[in-house]
Amino acid sequence: MFEAIERLVCDHCGARGPDVLESESAREVAEAEGWFCTEDEDLCPVCIAGSWEEKLREALVHLPGVETLATRNSDSLDFHDIGVASLREALIAAYQAGAKHEKAKTTAE
Repeated sequence: MFEAIERLVCDHCGARGPDVLESESAREVAEAEGWFCTEDEDLCPVCIAGSWEEKLREALVHLPGVETLATRNSDSLDFHDIGVASLREALIAAYQAGAKHEKAKTTAE
C-alpha cells in the first residue's frame, strides 16, 4: 500500500491539497485538480474562484448603479439600465483581468 508523502497547502486559506504519492509531482497533481500553483504561491480552487469574484467586483466600477453581482430577489435591484459604453468597459476590464491571470499562470509554468 502506498502512503502519501506530500500535500500542498493553500497559501490563502490553509486548505489541504490532494494526497501525492512518491512517484507523483505534488504540483502536477494539484493543478490537475484545479489548483493554481506558482513558485511563490499555491491557491486552492475555492480561493481562485474568490479571486475571480473580486476581479468581477472591480469591473463593476464601469457599471453605474450596479453595486453587487449578488442576486437580491428584487427586480429593481437585480435589473439595471446600462449603457453599451459602460457594458463594453466592464467586459474589457473583465477580459483583461482574465488575460493577466492566464499570462501569470503560463509564465509560472
